[in-house]
Amino acid sequence: MNFKKEIFCLFLVILTVSSCKNTSKKKISFTPEYNLSCVKKNWNVSDYFDLSKIICLETNNNSFISRIDKLVVKNERIYILDIEANSVFMFNTRGEYISKIYNPGKGPSEYLSIQSMDVTNDAIYLLAWQAKQKIMKFDLGLSFINEEASPVTCGAIKVVEDGVYCYPSNSCDQKLFSNNKYHNFAFLDKTKKVVWSDLPYNKSFCGYSNTYGSRGCNFSLSSSSDLFFTKPFSDYIYKVEKDGLKPYIKLDFGYKSIENAQDKMNMSELLRIYNEKGLFKSIGNLCITRYFTYFQIFSDKSFRCIVKGDIAYFTSCSGVDPKIGVNMSSQVGSTNDFEGMIVAVDPIHIKYMCNNHPDKVSSEIKKIDKSLNQNDNPVLLFLEFKM
Repeated sequence: MNFKKEIFCLFLVILTVSSCKNTSKKKISFTPEYNLSCVKKNWNVSDYFDLSKIICLETNNNSFISRIDKLVVKNERIYILDIEANSVFMFNTRGEYISKIYNPGKGPSEYLSIQSMDVTNDAIYLLAWQAKQKIMKFDLGLSFINEEASPVTCGAIKVVEDGVYCYPSNSCDQKLFSNNKYHNFAFLDKTKKVVWSDLPYNKSFCGYSNTYGSRGCNFSLSSSSDLFFTKPFSDYIYKVEKDGLKPYIKLDFGYKSIENAQDKMNMSELLRIYNEKGLFKSIGNLCITRYFTYFQIFSDKSFRCIVKGDIAYFTSCSGVDPKIGVNMSSQVGSTNDFEGMIVAVDPIHIKYMCNNHPDKVSSEIKKIDKSLNQNDNPVLLFLEFKM
């Protein structure tokens, strides 16, 4: 009996110690319609992030990257969508080039262009165009598996266990019209049934200004595997659930969003108000982890914002941070198992920093500068959030 009591006491001690460890890192929990108190503050990336890891992507005749449109780090691999190169590149976590998807053409397993990409634990999905739009599936070795027509014209996709979330392009497709409303977000289940979320947008904007999100920058998968989404002319960050989108964070910058006014105005009126008041157009580069939320506002005066607790610090300054070496306009996202951000930096930015701010540049960046030239591929910097 005494032995059992000793075991029980030991269990309580272990449980208490582990609880203390878990609470040492403060987690930020948001609630629906969470109003942020925004503070204008000039801040550097290094105020909030430490440089955790650097990956220089190998440059060769097969791996020259024009632009990173989407980046996913998964299964010890780095997948990069380059729309201009019409390719998906695959590197290992040392930055060494492995292979790529490049199948332009008009036959089976081929495409004319790639519009979006997603990577799951067992497959790679491409949203591609060939006469009509289709969703193509490849294995993790980049071998083609199958393809199927997309029931709606999408701009970006996110694949989950039950199906595919998609953000349709705004081409005024009649398939987007139901119950006297146009919609801009849908879920395609395994039976190919289309389930719409009630997110109407103004018909007059079809094919014009309401098109941000075509590269998937407004999707974010958090460390807890929750999916988040933003849409044009909205001051909300939404959490994606099976029955639709739920407001997750409400951004309050001291002016009224024009999202609610869309049904009452035509395009010229909306643009006039947008230009006069500087109202934001889109939330992009969304990055949500357990400890912080980062995003950028794209408007006539773009600015960036980081949410820490119930305070959002933001600034219109998006210049290069000498210590870390990044311009946050090129922020490309986060991974499930990394509590931070991944930023793509062009070599020319690193050279600019080292030449103009040598006394402020970190030693890691100086080492990179010695081996870079202007034609090299982007460098990936992993930034770890300061708790």
